[in-house]
Amino acid sequence: MENQGWIKIHRKLLETSFAKKPTIGWLFICLLLKANHKENKFLFNKQEIIIKPGQFLTGRKELATSAGLTEMQTRYALTCLKVTNTITIKTTNKFSVITILKYNQYQNINQQSNQPVTNKQPTSNQPVTTNNNVKNDKNVIPTSKNSLTSCTDEELKEISLLLDVSLEAVKRTHEIIKNKIASKEFKNKTVYWSLRNWIIMGIERGTIKKNPISNYKLMKTV
Repeated sequence: MENQGWIKIHRKLLETSFAKKPTIGWLFICLLLKANHKENKFLFNKQEIIIKPGQFLTGRKELATSAGLTEMQTRYALTCLKVTNTITIKTTNKFSVITILKYNQYQNINQQSNQPVTNKQPTSNQPVTTNNNVKNDKNVIPTSKNSLTSCTDEELKEISLLLDVSLEAVKRTHEIIKNKIASKEFKNKTVYWSLRNWIIMGIERGTIKKNPISNYKLMKTV
C-alpha cells in the first residue's frame, strides 16, 4: 500500500453498532487506510497472490503495531467487525487477507455521485445543495438509535457481543428501560445508546458481569 493520498469516510459510520467503541472504530479506519484502492499482484511461495480493491495482506502483530493497539484489542476488534459483517478474514499459516465488505460503496467507486455536477441536468431536477450537513428530519425513520423505539433482536445481540456480556443481561436491562418508558420515568432520548450506557455502568458497578463464554456461543449463531 502506498502511504499517500486520501480516503473517504462516510458519515453513516456514526450509525454503526461500533461507532462509540473507540478501539473498534479506530481499527476500522486503519483498515480503510491500509486497503488497496486498485488490484495488485505479487508472488508468494511460487504462487501468484491477487489483492483486490478493499483488501490487504497483513499479520495480527503487524496490524496491532501499526494501529497502536495490543494484540488482544486487535483480535477483539476484528472479531466484532467480522460478526457485524463489516469485514471478512482469510487466514493462512503465514498471513491474513482482510476484505472490507462494501468497500466500493464506502469509497464511492464507480458511483454516479462521484461524477462532477454539470449545468446540463434536466430542469425537472431539484437544485443541488452544497451543504452536505443538510438533512430533512421528516425523512428520518425512527429506530432505537434515534428514538424511544425498542431494540431489535439483532441490536440486542450486537450490544451483548460488543460489551462482552450475556444476551440475557442485555434483554433484562432492555425490559427495565421499556417499563420506565411506559411509566414515563425515562428521561433519555434513545433506547439503543441508553441501553449500552446502562450495561457499561452495570459492568463498572459490578451488577453485570462479563461472560466471554456466552458471547463465544453468540458469535457462532449471529
